[in-house]
Amino acid sequence: MIAIIVVAIVIGAIAIFWRGDHFSIGAICCSRLICLLVPVAIAVNVIIEQATIAIVVENLGVMDGLHRGWEVVKSNVVRWW
Repeated sequence: MIAIIVVAIVIGAIAIFWRGDHFSIGAICCSRLICLLVPVAIAVNVIIEQATIAIVVENLGVMDGLHRGWEVVKSNVVRWW
């Protein structure tokens, strides 16, 4: 969730501070960028959530937890589609 908020704030700031005659072009580019980055931010958020669970339940370190979170997401991605 935090990753989605950060991406939205950064892209929103780019759209707001884009000055001059090319504001509409900047808004269009930023809206397309949001459409590309939001699914990536959601995927990263899912991996982080799975890593947190692995760290707590399996008593792993941070890097091992991230690796385990990636493995869980990678092995179950077919079920989600």
